[in-house]
Amino acid sequence: MALLELSNISYVVNEKSIIRDVSLSVHEGEYLTVVGPSGSGKSTLLSLLMGIYKPTRGAIYINGINIAQYDSSVLRHLMGYVFQQAYLFKGSIRDNLTLFDTSISNEDMVNAAKQVNLHSMIEHLPEGYDTPVGYLGSLLSDGQKQLLAFGRTLIKKTPILLLDEATANIDSHTEKQIQASIENIRGSKTIVSIAHRLSTVKDANKIVYMEYGKIIEKGSFEELINSKGAFYNLWSNQQSGS
Repeated sequence: MALLELSNISYVVNEKSIIRDVSLSVHEGEYLTVVGPSGSGKSTLLSLLMGIYKPTRGAIYINGINIAQYDSSVLRHLMGYVFQQAYLFKGSIRDNLTLFDTSISNEDMVNAAKQVNLHSMIEHLPEGYDTPVGYLGSLLSDGQKQLLAFGRTLIKKTPILLLDEATANIDSHTEKQIQASIENIRGSKTIVSIAHRLSTVKDANKIVYMEYGKIIEKGSFEELINSKGAFYNLWSNQQSGS
């Protein structure tokens, strides 16, 4: 049985179809990436998975149970979410990793920081994990903020991790760190990632290409490149523009 199952999902707003007849299976430990041009419905799909939006038609299942039957608090324990831009609170690195939850052990916090390649940097700060991040994280770089947001999601130990273009607004060095972090946790979590930079999708188990709210193609990176279809064209355009 698939961990995540989307069965003939459609989502309509003001008589406009945002998602149209999407069916998809994601198995436990699988790494799935969703790509496509702007406005293709990628982020809306993640919002549907999280239960923020409700499908107009069809159903989404986790472990065979329709998510409409889950309380929203249960869904938050099943799914971790990393946004395009990290939001940090006033306080220390420790506060922002644990979200002020004193039940989280120091060991779990440090392990999460190590998984996202932040521990070494934090250790070299004057106050270590108790170093203030400044207003909205102003004392950290954009890359460090994003890695910290990634780390606090891992602390929750949710079985499903959703990444909404988590590398879209960061430098190439941090992008590589996030990709290395994904490799660190790969297989231990089911990962669904929205990707803008196609350089980040090569290692995914499966790539889904969307346009106008529909799945146009799906397969491994090699399969989609060899088929020379829509994904291949998008890949070629990004390569020529880089």
